[in-house]
Amino acid sequence: MIASLAARTPDDLEDELQDARSSLRYWERRLRATGRGPRHRRRRREAQQHVVRWTARVHELERRRFGTGARGALVQLVEEQRLPAVVRHRGRTVARRTRTVLVVGSVAVGVTLLAVLAAVLVTALRVVGVL
Repeated sequence: MIASLAARTPDDLEDELQDARSSLRYWERRLRATGRGPRHRRRRREAQQHVVRWTARVHELERRRFGTGARGALVQLVEEQRLPAVVRHRGRTVARRTRTVLVVGSVAVGVTLLAVLAAVLVTALRVVGVL
């Protein structure tokens, strides 16, 4: 087993990386296409598990092919005009969390504005003598 890993050529590694990326794209599409209802739970869980596995596999192959750290990311960016899978995944996670924070913040600001508007309205009605 160790000898077979050491005997791999860069072309073998590149082919394996392309196959892993193709599988990852398939499972990501399948995950997006799977319904969210209770009867789709098993298919969705299966797709999520495969996405996690293939993401790890792509990351490992990219690490072996291009190297680790900033140097490896730079080499991959120069050679393939693409960021490593782990960086892309983290970017999506940051975008998703940022969106959640913005939505929650917007709702909080909206509720606060409504409360202030209600307080101003009640005060104005008391000054006029309606309340």
